[in-house]
Amino acid sequence: MKTIIFLAVIVFAVADPEFYQVDTLDMEKMQKDPQEFKRLVDCLLDRGPCTPVYSTYRSIVKESVESICTKCSPAQKNAFWLFLKALKDAVPEDYDNFRQKYDADNKYFNILEPELSKYADWH
Repeated sequence: MKTIIFLAVIVFAVADPEFYQVDTLDMEKMQKDPQEFKRLVDCLLDRGPCTPVYSTYRSIVKESVESICTKCSPAQKNAFWLFLKALKDAVPEDYDNFRQKYDADNKYFNILEPELSKYADWH
């Protein structure tokens, strides 16, 4: 019985990696390409088609917000911070739409953003 429990723990640990296994977006580069940034935003807000990479992000963004990005690597936290900052600065209405979509009850963003801001200068 101990062997079965031990194996179950190992399988769970392998199936649940410490960090999200996604390509980290180069947000600094994306900010210089407004059309690409718009495609990402449209994907995340269900207004347009998604590339395979953007689709992966769309599938984890709600969990990322609700968990305050606990499964995000430092690079992913930095990219998320840069994304939110760019969205807020460039298209405040879409920033509000993003918050409404992924935190309709306003429970997470007031905790998430200060946490992500710790990675603003991470490289």
